[in-house]
Amino acid sequence: MNDRIDLLKKQLSEAHSEKEKIDLLNTLASELKYINHEEALDNAKKALHLAIEIDYLKGIAYARLYLGISMFLMSKVENILENFLEALDYFKTVTHEPGYPETLNYMGNVYESYGAYEKALGYSQRSLKIAEEYNHVQTSGDAHSTIGIIYTRLADYNKAIDSFKESLKIRKNLKDYKALASSLNWLARNYTLLKNYNKAKLYYEKSIELRKRTNNPALPWSYLGIASLYESMGKNGLAIKNYRKSLKLNEQTKEKRCNLHCYLGMGKVFSKQEKFQKGIEYLVRSLSIAESLKAKPVLFEIHLSLAENYEKSNNLAEALKHYRLYQKFKEEVMNSEMLNKLRYQQINFAIEKSQQESEIFQLRNVELRDALKQIEIKNQEITDSIEYASRIQTVMLPPEDYLNYILSDYFVFFKPKGIVSGDFYWVKKINNYIIFAIADCTGHGVPGAFISMLGMSFLNEILQKTKITQANQVLNELRHKIKETLRQTGEKGELYDGMDISLCALNTETNILQFSGANNPLYIIHEGEFIEIKPDKMPIGYYPNEKPSFTNHEIQLNSGDTFYLFSDGFMDQFGGRKGFKYKPGKFQQVLFENYKNPLVIQKELLEHELKNWMKGYEQTDDILVMGVRV
Repeated sequence: MNDRIDLLKKQLSEAHSEKEKIDLLNTLASELKYINHEEALDNAKKALHLAIEIDYLKGIAYARLYLGISMFLMSKVENILENFLEALDYFKTVTHEPGYPETLNYMGNVYESYGAYEKALGYSQRSLKIAEEYNHVQTSGDAHSTIGIIYTRLADYNKAIDSFKESLKIRKNLKDYKALASSLNWLARNYTLLKNYNKAKLYYEKSIELRKRTNNPALPWSYLGIASLYESMGKNGLAIKNYRKSLKLNEQTKEKRCNLHCYLGMGKVFSKQEKFQKGIEYLVRSLSIAESLKAKPVLFEIHLSLAENYEKSNNLAEALKHYRLYQKFKEEVMNSEMLNKLRYQQINFAIEKSQQESEIFQLRNVELRDALKQIEIKNQEITDSIEYASRIQTVMLPPEDYLNYILSDYFVFFKPKGIVSGDFYWVKKINNYIIFAIADCTGHGVPGAFISMLGMSFLNEILQKTKITQANQVLNELRHKIKETLRQTGEKGELYDGMDISLCALNTETNILQFSGANNPLYIIHEGEFIEIKPDKMPIGYYPNEKPSFTNHEIQLNSGDTFYLFSDGFMDQFGGRKGFKYKPGKFQQVLFENYKNPLVIQKELLEHELKNWMKGYEQTDDILVMGVRV
């Protein structure tokens, strides 16, 4: 490996072009990522700087990828997802690039570390699928490993072992000894959890021997693992000895996650020995690191151990505090709905794979088969076109990862009537403002989708070029662009298409919310009081009695206040016993009755309310509701 790095450094010093230099810096960052995190990070930063200077998109994407990987391995949590998402934007356009499945897999790793197992499994399975499709063998091994880690977290140890054995097989063939040692370590961990201690010890010993032989900086993790094995076996003295050995070896790399688990393990062992104060001391150290890393899966385990320690040492107030925190984090990470979604995800992934391998059913009647085939082709062409339009529309919507990055508490309930939608939501951060928009375009389906894509494009253009952060000015500019593009002057025969829209601009420093609406109102729950802010009664588009400007409303919000933007689809839905529309009053009531719940629960309640209301009735229109808590 050192020969390979020396060769790359020599080639770098002799590079003939900026692009060659950027590619070599990125390759160095990749080669160094598991050997020297700091040096890998430094090379990725240099590559990014140079690539931005010459607008080399591929170079920027790989630099972002290796920046994110290095930061993840160094336990630097800030801006990791931002780097991966920016890399992903490029790789989505060149799906054959090995960086595509690699980025997806590392996003799976990041979400796994946050306890977001549904997202983690989704990203790692997509990574595996693409890696296998394009024969990126190393990433296939990495993706199997990530999937194994997720199954371990979900206590499905046999599935985890199957995944790690797949990764082990691939890594053996590649002679990738550093990754191979990691697979061995994880296999040992899962056999420990299954209480098959002989197999666990065998795999840990293989991992330690391999890491020693290859000077692998991950050696502390092997000693951490064997310490946890001894802890599980009740050999507390050997457990403490190996935890300390892991901490000592980790002094060179100072890998926070390794220290976190060592402190947690030692805290639990000292508790078993009834050395409660010593146990609390190490658990508090682990808690500090887990909080800095936002590691929810470990946080609930630490709070449980602290609660038990405080209870045994008769500090009941502290015990109760940590029991409550344990319950809070456990519910966030391991709620039953998330587990059900994961099961469906696993089933769908298996079905999709088997469908690719199965043969097409043969119709017995040749003439009928040919006639049906022609109909299927025509229908498929139409459906494919609409589904492709749907993919374009979906790509233009704000990615969930971006929303999670800039918003702390929100939901989006989006239920299009057809494959494509005339409703859209749009969110953008500009300096210290977050701009939100919910729009309902003329019609639904394909015609509405065309207008919605125009609307999203124009909003992006307006904000990027002008940086306007006053809500009504954004709507004024949007109206001008729609009228100009659709050539709306009021003459007969013109297109009168347009949109109704709610647009908010939240100052994140002052919590002042601006609102401007074209036929769409805004609902706010401020200090327990329900407030409706009326819109201007005119659309985005030509209107004979339009005012020269939309109105700008300003509202001072407080922490904990919630506001809701929506289209009219929910309120116009027919249902109930008499087949009436749902109506605004009923919609306001259900929002107000449930506003104290977390927003993710509010979304579930709205979905449940709509499902019960619609029984026996088809969906009338696109449905879109967004809730944001300050």
